[in-house]
Amino acid sequence: MGGTIAKFSKDGKNVIVIIFSYGAESVPWLKEKHIIETRVREAVKIDRFLGAKKTIFLGLSDKNMEEKIKKFKTEKKLELIIKKYNPEKIFTHALDPHPNHRIVHKTVLKVLDSMKKNIPVYTFDIWKMFDTKEQKPKIYIDITKTFSKKIKAMLMFKSQMY
Repeated sequence: MGGTIAKFSKDGKNVIVIIFSYGAESVPWLKEKHIIETRVREAVKIDRFLGAKKTIFLGLSDKNMEEKIKKFKTEKKLELIIKKYNPEKIFTHALDPHPNHRIVHKTVLKVLDSMKKNIPVYTFDIWKMFDTKEQKPKIYIDITKTFSKKIKAMLMFKSQMY
């Protein structure tokens, strides 16, 4: 999404990034507090570099995310964010193999359905080693002019370099 965020920001769009979890479970050899602080710092820095106006963290744990969404009333929080910023488009994870990405996808669609909002939703794929042939892209966004910025942003995400 980095190239798309940079492109839309460059085109004058107000981009708001919502991050459901800190991804602390993906680095089990580091203390959770350390990885959370690092990921927050990196994400905010990278989002600003790409031109996003705001980064919102919902603070969910990676473990049992579906359960945590209910417990912490995340759907209601997401609804309030959507009402506040009134987006013209929403980008979310595709139905890729990662279970939490699938949960985020379902949650976004469920909230929009409950709000009866007709906001176009687009999904983005993550890089994966094996092509699962689940879905093929229907549209492409030309990020030629912001691709190098995307690469620089990826290199700034030191905690995810492994």
